[in-house]
Amino acid sequence: MLALVREHDGEQTLREQGAEERRRRGVTFRELAGDYLAWLEDIKGAKPSTLRDYRSQLADPGQAYRRGKRRFSRTDHGGPR
Repeated sequence: MLALVREHDGEQTLREQGAEERRRRGVTFRELAGDYLAWLEDIKGAKPSTLRDYRSQLADPGQAYRRGKRRFSRTDHGGPR
């Protein structure tokens, strides 16, 4: 039982140190987005398709949002060239 209490205390200390570090430097967008996605999946029980869509939008801020696997140019539409 004592070992379990010590393990918990050590984990709690690490969490508190991590929280203090984040308070000092601030939270990044990527950290916030990751926490939100974890909450959405674990607590709200979001569907896999919703999580996949959100991850694609939140993965790299500043990058153009892309749907699908291929981008088409104006000449790739299959019509006359």
